[in-house]
Amino acid sequence: SKYAAGYVLNHQFDNKQWQKLEDISRLCLSKKIRPLVRNRPVNIHIYLSAALFEGGKQAWKNKKFDVAVSKLKEFTTSYTKDRRRDEGLFLLAFSYRGNSEHMKSIETLIAHAEQYKRSRFRKVTLLEGGSWAMPMALENSTIFFWKKYLAEFARDQKSQEIRELLKPLLMGRRIYGDAGDILRYQIQDSRIPLQSRLNYALSYMDLENRFGEQSRAIWAMNHVFKLANNDDVAKAKAIGVESRYLKKIRSYKRLTKNKLILQSLDQSIDEVREQLGFILLTLAEEYAEQTGKEENNLTQTDPLATINKHYGIFLKSKTNFDQVCELEVSWCAPAMLSLSDTTVKTITSIQDLTIPETLDEKIVIKFNDRKQSIISTLSNYAQEAEIKSLQVAEKGYLDPEKSQQIIWNASRDWNFDRVSGETGIGFVQWSPNINNLDDNDSTLLDENADLGL
Repeated sequence: SKYAAGYVLNHQFDNKQWQKLEDISRLCLSKKIRPLVRNRPVNIHIYLSAALFEGGKQAWKNKKFDVAVSKLKEFTTSYTKDRRRDEGLFLLAFSYRGNSEHMKSIETLIAHAEQYKRSRFRKVTLLEGGSWAMPMALENSTIFFWKKYLAEFARDQKSQEIRELLKPLLMGRRIYGDAGDILRYQIQDSRIPLQSRLNYALSYMDLENRFGEQSRAIWAMNHVFKLANNDDVAKAKAIGVESRYLKKIRSYKRLTKNKLILQSLDQSIDEVREQLGFILLTLAEEYAEQTGKEENNLTQTDPLATINKHYGIFLKSKTNFDQVCELEVSWCAPAMLSLSDTTVKTITSIQDLTIPETLDEKIVIKFNDRKQSIISTLSNYAQEAEIKSLQVAEKGYLDPEKSQQIIWNASRDWNFDRVSGETGIGFVQWSPNINNLDDNDSTLLDENADLGL
C-alpha cells in the first residue's frame, strides 16, 4: 500500500489532477500511510500543499470562488512558510471578493501588503486594496494601501490619479501632513501641466498657512511666483500669505515692497485689490501707532502749534486709512474702525492740551476756538468712519467678532458736543465760539489748510 500510494500521488501530481491528489493525500494522512517513491518515504504535505494551492488557483480561474476560498484559506493557514504562500494569499483575497466576502478580501490584502513587501504582486495589491476599500468607506484601509503605493511607485502611470483620489480623503480626515506631501510632489512633477502645478502650489500654500509651518507656506509662495507667469490672481494670493507673515514679524519695509508689487498688477482684479488693501491697512495702523507715540512726546512750547501738529499727524493717518476704502475692498470696514479709534485718541490728546489763562485774551480765545473746531471736525470724521465701517460689516465680509466691535462702536454718540475720552463718553467742557472767527480764521476748519508745520 505504501508503494501504491506513492505511485498514485506521483501520477496525480504529474497529470495535474489536483482534486484527486488532494483526496489521496488526505486519505494517506487519515490512515497514517507513509508513501514510498523509489523506495524512499515522501512527505505527504508536499502533495497536499500543491493540491490545495493549484486546486485553489484553478478554481479561482474558473470563477468557482467558494471552492477557491476553501482551498486557498487552508493552504495559506497551514503552510505559512511555503514559497507559494505569497501568491496564495494574493489569490485568496481576490477569491473572497469574487465570493462577495468583501471585508475578508480587504483584511487579506492588508495581510499580504504587510507580510510580502517584495512581492511581484505588490503594485496590484496596493492599487486594488485602495480601490476596494474606498467605496466601502474604509478610509483607514484606503489610506493604508494608497500611501504605500505612492511611496513605492511614485512615478507609476496611475500615481497621479491616486494622488487626486487620496488627497481629499486626507484633507477630510485632517491628516494635513500627508496631504501636504502629495501636494509638494505634484508641485515639482514636471509631467503635470503648468496650470495644474500652479493650482497645487496655491493649495499647498493655503494648507501650510492655515494648519502648518510658515516656512513651508513661504516655500509654496515662491513656487507660486515661479509658476504664475501672467496670473496676477495667483501672485496676489502669494503676496497675501507672505504679507501676513511680514505683519507678524513687523517687517514693514518688506511690506512696503509688496505694496509696490501689488500696485504694479492689474487693479481691476478683486484679489489684487484685497491683498493691497490688507497691506495698506497694516501700514496705516503702524503709522498711527508710531505717530501716536510721537504725539505723546510733543512738547507744548507753543500750544497752538502743538494742536496743529496733532491735527496734521491725524490728517496723514486719515489719508492712509482712506486709501484702503478707495480700493472698494472688505478691509475698508476694519480700516474705518481703526480710523475711528485713532480719531478718539487724537481727540483725547488735544483735550489734554491747555493754555495759560493769564495770556492775552485774544490768544486764549483763538486757541480755544481752534481746539474746539478741530475736536468738532474729528468727531464728524469718527462718526463718518463708523457709519462706513458698519455699512461694510452689514454685507457680511467680516468675522463675527470684528463685526460686533464695529456695531458697538457705531452705537456711540458722536453728538457735536460729545466726544469719547479715556473714561468713556463725556461732554466737552466748552463750545465753539464761531462768532469770534473772522474770515482769515475760517481756513482753520479746512482739513487741507496750511497748518504751518
